[in-house]
Amino acid sequence: MAVADPNDVYLLRPLNNSPPSAEDKRHSAELEKFLRDAGLYEPDEDAYLRQEVLGLFYELTQTWVKGVCRKKNLNVEDARAHVYTFGSYRLGVHGPGADMDTLVVGPRYVLRDSDFFGSDKHCLQYMLSQTPDITDIQPVPDAFVPMIGIKYKGVQIDILYASLAMQTLPEQLDLSSHAVLRGCDEPTVRALNGCRVTDTMLKLVPRQDVFRTALRAVKHWASLRGISSNVTGYLGGVNLAIMVAKICQLYPRAEASTVLLKFFILLKAWPWPRAIHLRIPEEHSLGLPVWDPRPGTRDSLALMPVITPAYPAMNSLYNVQRSTLEVMTEEFAGAADVCTSFLHCPPGKPIEWGRLFTPVPFFTQHSFYIQLEVSADSEGDLVLWDGWVSSRIRRLVRNLEDHVRIRPYPKAQKPPPELLKVTAAKEPDTKDALVDAKDAGKDADACAAGRPRLCYYIGIDKRAAAALTAQQLLPNGQVAQLPPHAMTGPAGAPAGKVDLKQPCTIFVNEVTAWPAKRPGMELRVNVLKRAALPSWLPGVPQRPPAPALPAPPPAAVDSKATKAATGVKRAASGEPSNDAASAAPAAAPLAQQPAKRARANQAATAATAVAPAKRAVAQDAGPEAAAATAGASQPPPAKRAKAAQAAPRSQTQSPALTPEPHSGESAAAASAAPAQTQAGGEPATAAPSSAGAVSAGAGGESVAAVASGSAAPSGGAVSSGAAATDATAVAGAGGGGEGLSQEAAQQLAERASQADERAAVQESQLHNTGRDMGDWLGVDHGVALTGVQGSPSASS
Repeated sequence: MAVADPNDVYLLRPLNNSPPSAEDKRHSAELEKFLRDAGLYEPDEDAYLRQEVLGLFYELTQTWVKGVCRKKNLNVEDARAHVYTFGSYRLGVHGPGADMDTLVVGPRYVLRDSDFFGSDKHCLQYMLSQTPDITDIQPVPDAFVPMIGIKYKGVQIDILYASLAMQTLPEQLDLSSHAVLRGCDEPTVRALNGCRVTDTMLKLVPRQDVFRTALRAVKHWASLRGISSNVTGYLGGVNLAIMVAKICQLYPRAEASTVLLKFFILLKAWPWPRAIHLRIPEEHSLGLPVWDPRPGTRDSLALMPVITPAYPAMNSLYNVQRSTLEVMTEEFAGAADVCTSFLHCPPGKPIEWGRLFTPVPFFTQHSFYIQLEVSADSEGDLVLWDGWVSSRIRRLVRNLEDHVRIRPYPKAQKPPPELLKVTAAKEPDTKDALVDAKDAGKDADACAAGRPRLCYYIGIDKRAAAALTAQQLLPNGQVAQLPPHAMTGPAGAPAGKVDLKQPCTIFVNEVTAWPAKRPGMELRVNVLKRAALPSWLPGVPQRPPAPALPAPPPAAVDSKATKAATGVKRAASGEPSNDAASAAPAAAPLAQQPAKRARANQAATAATAVAPAKRAVAQDAGPEAAAATAGASQPPPAKRAKAAQAAPRSQTQSPALTPEPHSGESAAAASAAPAQTQAGGEPATAAPSSAGAVSAGAGGESVAAVASGSAAPSGGAVSSGAAATDATAVAGAGGGGEGLSQEAAQQLAERASQADERAAVQESQLHNTGRDMGDWLGVDHGVALTGVQGSPSASS
């Protein structure tokens, strides 16, 4: 049996070794010009600043190692540390504002846990915090590769540490030698591998200038498409570098434009999980774990393996999950279609590179979004808290991807400063958030401060059930169950109801269990519809302000005001009035319908304006006018009999109520006169108060129940105070009844207030139901997911 050639197994033979054409060189020059115009090359002054910062940092590390040496009573003369760079800065593809990956190598007595991290005076973390030009210190001791992030004079630096098994480091240390790995633990080996992989990669690419231009373009594309974060499960800098280096090996003489086009075309057709290798993995007597994809091993579960070229070979894309792999393959396919069209570009015509480098419309392409709001009391605490939360987002993605289609957006979104000033006055209510992790002991006023915050977003969509195939039909006639990841077919019914609360709760519990969590570090998880996204997010259209409620027609207001004024005139002159009979059934609609109540208050205001001028006329008329009014207001005989039948009930249920006016108000106290009885035993009716209007104050609701049967002085308007609830009843048809006691009047007022509150609650419930996510996000769990205005309901 023939043994397969390793070069064929790892695809190490070139696919095309032809020299580039003049057209390829012209396209490469156009590509480089496009990248320069996009601002991807660093100015010279920024490059000089980076060199200066590296020199200052090197001096700081020497001081640190010597201080640790003194603390442990060791020889200080030979104590030294080395500082190396790797990543994009070492490869020469960094852009303006990019971070610098650095590795500090120290002797074996300088330990990571007690000397590199820590708040003691001899620790490097403490020394960094005491350096004036260093800010935003972010230690991550429990990361896959422990590190400290800092900003030194505005330059972002990620610091890794490796302690070698040497008492004294030589002045010239070659990290490419396997001997430096002897006696090192796994975190140290991973830290050393950063520099070793970078140096090995530069040795394996045929043309470094072509490699750098193509890699710069691919990194720019990945950033625009939102897939350039290894911590979120996408592509990091070293992953993209290995993949571009692979294309350079397959096309060793190609120009940068050709390498870029072939990059997307080949990755679209790449048969994942087949691994990408730059060389045959090395074996060594050190016995360190290397890449092993045999069945039953951990590496056999890798979804998108990209193997590092230096010993020990590792999978650099270990964070990739099923959902992020789907996103990346879709992006590769879309870019490959554009690049295929570039291959048919007529000779002499420039390539439209802008068609390839287009930003992803993330905030407009999903139906719903999960919002993770990270906040803290200070910017320093926010840096620490954000670093921890962002490193755990992929755990939430893993818990959600079995239920819905997931696309996490790796870039944190920071609200504008003016928005933080607004939220300082009024913090959004968190009682309706899906999951809310907040300090229980914090004062409410402290929570309402405009605290620094960041927001992460995850796009979610329904998974469509795959179409039924013949292979799914079992011999017994039933249908075989598909695994969750297979429910992605374009055809078929939408997936069933989904509960998002449980995975989000698990995520919050895991994140908030961080031992280094400080008071004030908070995390809120909400589910938002696309239309409810904040307008300050990139690509979200500005929503116009809600239109104001239309004002009532002037004619209707004027007619009510005229009618009220006419009632005042009739009461003053003793003329009969039939308005009282219609006032009682209108009282309940006024309490339940805010629009009608507002118009009634306007009419009452107009009537009250007329009342003072007419009140004097009524007072001059004296008791005679009241008696005349009572006699003139007799109902027709047909109604008189009905009133007589209702008289006993009216005497017990609708007695006259005389509320006391509040202090400082100009409202006149309502008074009820004894009802008069005619000779035939029929109850007599009296004219009601001509201004029987009720206006509610700022803190109360008012209900007016007006019925015929008792005389009241004109201008009897009742106005409730800021925290009062008034109920005014001018007693009805059964004369002879006495006024209610003060206790009974208070009970009637409380019942009216409770009725108003119940109506308001029902109206609010109907309004919230209209914003519900409905059947899309599943069963109701009794928790409304409306922590941010416009968010959908609890079931998701």
